[in-house]
Amino acid sequence: MPKGVSNSSAAITVLLIDPHPICLLGLEHLLSTDPHITVCGTTSSYKKGLQLAKQLEPNVILLDPLLESPEGIALITQFQETCSCNILVQNKDRFGAIFEQNPDQSN
Repeated sequence: MPKGVSNSSAAITVLLIDPHPICLLGLEHLLSTDPHITVCGTTSSYKKGLQLAKQLEPNVILLDPLLESPEGIALITQFQETCSCNILVQNKDRFGAIFEQNPDQSN
C-alpha cells in the first residue's frame, strides 16, 4: 500500500513540479485518468513547490531535479526535509545518462 493511503478507495495525492507548462498539463492529464490518483497541486517554481508541499502534504512529489537550479540533489534534500512524502524525480534529459551508467547485463 502506498505511503499515506489507508485503503483501496483512497486517492494518492500528487504534487507536480516542472518548469515546462506543457509537461505540467500533460502529466496532470495523464495522472487524472487513474481514479486512485489526485493531482493536488502544480507549479513551475521550486520555491512555490516547497510552500505547496508544506500546505498540501501530498503523498508523492513528482519533480524535475534541475528546476531553477543545477543542484538537483540539494533540491531533493530540501523537499525531504519539508515533508514526509515520496519523491519521484523525472527529467527527460537525464534518463539516457542514467541508463548509460548501468552495467550491461549478460544473457
